[in-house]
Amino acid sequence: MRKPSPFRVVTFRTPRRGPGASVSAWLIVVSAVLLMTALVILGPQPTEGAGILGAVDPETWSAVVHEGMPLMARSTDPGGVGDRPSWVASLFDRLTEVDPAHPSSILGWTVPGMAFSDYPIALDSRAVDLRPPDDGSPSPGLFRHEQPAPPNTSGLPSTSSDPLVYIYHTHNRESFLPMLPGRTRFDDAYDKTKNITLVGARLVEDLKQRGIPAVQTTVDYYPMGDYSKEYAFSRKTVEDVLHKYPSLQMIFDVHRDSDPRDLTTTTINDQTYAKVRFIIGGNNPDHAANEQLAEAMKSKLDQLYPHLVRDIWAKRSTTYDATYNQDLSPNMVLIEIGGPENTEAELDRTASCLADAVAALLKDRAAAGLGHTTP
Repeated sequence: MRKPSPFRVVTFRTPRRGPGASVSAWLIVVSAVLLMTALVILGPQPTEGAGILGAVDPETWSAVVHEGMPLMARSTDPGGVGDRPSWVASLFDRLTEVDPAHPSSILGWTVPGMAFSDYPIALDSRAVDLRPPDDGSPSPGLFRHEQPAPPNTSGLPSTSSDPLVYIYHTHNRESFLPMLPGRTRFDDAYDKTKNITLVGARLVEDLKQRGIPAVQTTVDYYPMGDYSKEYAFSRKTVEDVLHKYPSLQMIFDVHRDSDPRDLTTTTINDQTYAKVRFIIGGNNPDHAANEQLAEAMKSKLDQLYPHLVRDIWAKRSTTYDATYNQDLSPNMVLIEIGGPENTEAELDRTASCLADAVAALLKDRAAAGLGHTTP
């Protein structure tokens, strides 16, 4: 079978319905030619290559190459102007709604189901992989023997004092291969009991040891039978908890990432830790406040445990609701801890680090009169 061409051919046909229509068509063609001529004459002068493609600055094309081949290092502009897109690229973005420096936007329009993902808000100070987070999904046959059923959401967690932190898990069965002997595939790193909720429980315990009252819900949303709608399922749980505990200052939806060990692990003082990512729901119109919380968490962790935070992402989508329930509170953020290959000891160490950062942030807020004083 002949391989299809990657290019789309656009043909201009001049209708023969009279001189008026013909003149209009020719005006369109002439206008296009004049526009392209202006781009070549007025745009940045190319040092290599020629024509319209050469008019786009090297940094833009370097970004394009890097998006297609992540291992290819991006060029840097020693003059410090590389971060400013050329007006040619900006005009192209305006006309086509495709940003030449973000080729993933092309996929968002052309590949069904491909969601837009924004660039990270903040990055580790070292070189990192700029691939967007992948939610992953369990192997289709992993839970095939279970019958769909509504989750058990009866009863809310109780605590003797007003909690300041709430931990929950939309993808509660995300797990880790070292906890599941005999499994080796990433899409088999899911389990009904040995999963991310254990990391959340450790985080709650670490917070309590630091004098921070915290609560956790461990509702199993998988039996509902539609993995893509689990954020809608967990939303009801979060609404109930927020209504019961108006004292909450931080709400974390704790997940695990789906990347290999080399991207989800770091070494601090000769010990290995599961790295952390913060995810912001870009579809939430008020996401700026959520970003502030993520940035504050990253800043505090960078001070206490350098390189523990991998990055922060603001995820947007035109094909699914990338709000992640963060419209329910300005103090909510999604946290991904480790990946399928991280060990329980690495996850426990990271939970302890997160507890230190949360305790420090709450202390700062209390000192600034922005929140409740911790016990």
